[in-house]
Amino acid sequence: MLKPGDVFATRQPKGQYGAIRIIRKKGKECLVYCSTYLGRKRPSLDDPALRKWVMQTRFEYAADPEPAMCWMNAGPPKDLELIGNIAPSAAEKKRNSNNWGFHWCAITDDVYYEWRWRNDRKKYEREEYAARARAVREELEKKRRQKPKAMMALPAFWSLIAQLDWSHEGKDDKVVAPVVKALAAKSVRAINTFEERLAKLLYQLDTKAHAERVGGSDDGFLYSRCVCVANGREFYERARANPKKMPGELEFEALLGIAATAYERKTGREFGYLTGCSYETGSNLKGWKEK
Repeated sequence: MLKPGDVFATRQPKGQYGAIRIIRKKGKECLVYCSTYLGRKRPSLDDPALRKWVMQTRFEYAADPEPAMCWMNAGPPKDLELIGNIAPSAAEKKRNSNNWGFHWCAITDDVYYEWRWRNDRKKYEREEYAARARAVREELEKKRRQKPKAMMALPAFWSLIAQLDWSHEGKDDKVVAPVVKALAAKSVRAINTFEERLAKLLYQLDTKAHAERVGGSDDGFLYSRCVCVANGREFYERARANPKKMPGELEFEALLGIAATAYERKTGREFGYLTGCSYETGSNLKGWKEK
């Protein structure tokens, strides 16, 4: 049961630790802030940085800084570690925010990104602007007509997927290695049709109902859909028919690189094939419509 004052350790993008803290509750909703703690070790409750919230000053916040604080209407993800409780002060109990979030990841990493804004701004700006441009391209991709090109036959596709070597679970490159080897031995057309079939299968799972069972980010949902494919035809069909069968927080991003790696191994060139339908989250517009 979440309580005001609960402090959670978070893992930052480069491996450091940060922390977030709840200061108010209204029913199931929690007012949470990202603390100024950033270090190589888990924070201890007596660290004064846990009582201070990050002020966002990067990019659009530069002209009008804003606390990294918002109301959350869902419980924290399992990867957050509860380290204790620091009872809110009288002033904190009166604190409010007009910001709302559904995914806690929207606030957990603010301390790291503010550190980059102060210490590594030029590189950070280049990365952020590239990411925003990519997001625009992905949005345009979602709006184009989704029509698959020639696809590998299902029996052939699932036969390749069955060659994933799960004896190396946790070492994704080794798991996919047998499939990459088998696909690289085939024609370029076979590599393209494999990629097309994979895109279509992932596209079919791209629905609001399936996403709600997984939660997390757009990429996280995509990688969870990859798990469904990687587990074979029967698992995939069960998950497609019943969103409750989605594999939760499991991810298998490595599936997306099989065709590209096989093509590069076969030809020595970079894979530039564009599928007829997109597997990016939100591309299946029909699947995301309200019932």
